[in-house]
Amino acid sequence: MTIDQEHPAARYDDRVTELGGRAKLAVFALAATIAVRVWDAGVRHWSLDLLGGLESSDESAEVALQTDLEAADGLVNAGLVAHYVVLAVTAVLFLRWVHLLVTLTRAFGDGYLPWKPSSAVWGFFLPIVSLFRPYQVLRDVHEALDPRDVLPPTARVDRDAAGDYRSVTLITPPEPKPLSNGFIGVWWGVYVAANILSRIMNASGQTATTVDDVSAVYNGNILVDVVDLVAAVLAIRVVSSVTARLAERFRRIRYTTPESLEAQGVSIR
Repeated sequence: MTIDQEHPAARYDDRVTELGGRAKLAVFALAATIAVRVWDAGVRHWSLDLLGGLESSDESAEVALQTDLEAADGLVNAGLVAHYVVLAVTAVLFLRWVHLLVTLTRAFGDGYLPWKPSSAVWGFFLPIVSLFRPYQVLRDVHEALDPRDVLPPTARVDRDAAGDYRSVTLITPPEPKPLSNGFIGVWWGVYVAANILSRIMNASGQTATTVDDVSAVYNGNILVDVVDLVAAVLAIRVVSSVTARLAERFRRIRYTTPESLEAQGVSIR
């Protein structure tokens, strides 16, 4: 199979491939986030069990429980360090994916996308704006990448290939990949909830002085772990779904003649 290198979309071949690579890195980082959250929830649950045993233990068992509690605290602290490292790496990889995604959507998505790559990325950091802008960006990108706006390509004769009337070379487009729902609104709602709960628990942890206070904070942190884990799972779904959506739209554009694209009103910028 040959592919037309003179096609107006040919200049985006490498960039679309690069987006797939960035998506895989973002998914890997999100999977690491899930692992860190599972770790944190596990060691905090162990700490809660030890705190419960400490209240009902005799003096001889209390020493052993205290040693275990110190070990559990060390694991919790190690988990916090891992969390902040993974959070920073995930943010960088996810935003690199968003930046290129918006760039490519502006190049061959449907209609006008109001977001520039830089403004899409900064939308994750600006106070107040960060509560809704990331959702708006990915929602608009998801809609602009609807592959159904481009007719599915069919096999066509490669007029540039050598041959005669008995030997015809066809340009055959690859098979489409299945597309899934991104659940962008659900993901962003859960992500915002996780961040709000995390801030509340961090503030509560600063004032915890009694065993009951610490237990309440740890239970709250386990809830944060669960909600953040769900957000990470949904984020993986968003990255995979939107990337597949872009790849399918590009596949249709890439294997459709410029004349047919013009007739369909599909433009490449």
